[in-house]
Amino acid sequence: MQVKIPLVELFKSPTIRGLAKYLKEKNKELHISIEPAEEKEYYELSPAQKRLYILQQLVTDNTGYNMPDVIPLGEDAEKRKLESVFKN
Repeated sequence: MQVKIPLVELFKSPTIRGLAKYLKEKNKELHISIEPAEEKEYYELSPAQKRLYILQQLVTDNTGYNMPDVIPLGEDAEKRKLESVFKN
């Protein structure tokens, strides 16, 4: 729609009608899409990822940065598809 919507506006106008009104009132801006990154065998880690890796290497038995979670699957879950994803 070529209109920037600040996050605060989503809270001010939380309905479709409110956002539509906001979009009509704002000036359209040129939209520039983000180009996909070139495909590489590996990518350099961000500083935050490097920090987590170093911390994990210092104390290998610490699970402080693990985020375990259980997601219950409904009866309609396709078991074969899930198994094929996790085998690779």
